[in-house]
Amino acid sequence: MRFRTINHLIRAGTYIATRPKTYNTVVVTGTTYYSANGVYYVTSGSGYVVVNAPPTIVVRTIPAQATIVYTSDQTQYYYAGGTYYVATEAPPTPQQPSASGSTSGGDGGQADAQAKDEPAKEEGEPNYQAVKPPVGVTVPYLPDGAEEKTVDGKKYYVADGTYYQPFSNSGKTIYMVSDDPTGT
Repeated sequence: MRFRTINHLIRAGTYIATRPKTYNTVVVTGTTYYSANGVYYVTSGSGYVVVNAPPTIVVRTIPAQATIVYTSDQTQYYYAGGTYYVATEAPPTPQQPSASGSTSGGDGGQADAQAKDEPAKEEGEPNYQAVKPPVGVTVPYLPDGAEEKTVDGKKYYVADGTYYQPFSNSGKTIYMVSDDPTGT
């Protein structure tokens, strides 16, 4: 799967010395994020660190490789490398292109302004909002960097503070987002 390979190379927590050549800037709850090709960065020391999409951001498009997942109440989410999105009618969060003025090669058309190569959205097509991982949703793979943790004899995987409990389904392991079993 192409996304897994790319995500493995540029996964959350990865430190880089410089931003990509072209990027978009967005400020969410007072934090400045830089995005390029669906990857988000924040300033860290003299460089940048890769993070998940900022919570509450609304984008025009989600990564093409997003997987559709559901909660037990059949709410539909889109899952891409540890970030969860829901369809919304809310307008996209305004993003500013890099100083070069180009959004091509930027965040994959997720800027408020439409990229030249991006097809126009049909009327009624939703935008997508990043949300906290919903408890009860099952996903086919863990976010990169998930670490195994045992709590009260049960195995969990933890990524960015989210607990995933492994289950077997038709011979395949899937992972369910669960409440924090430590109670913290």
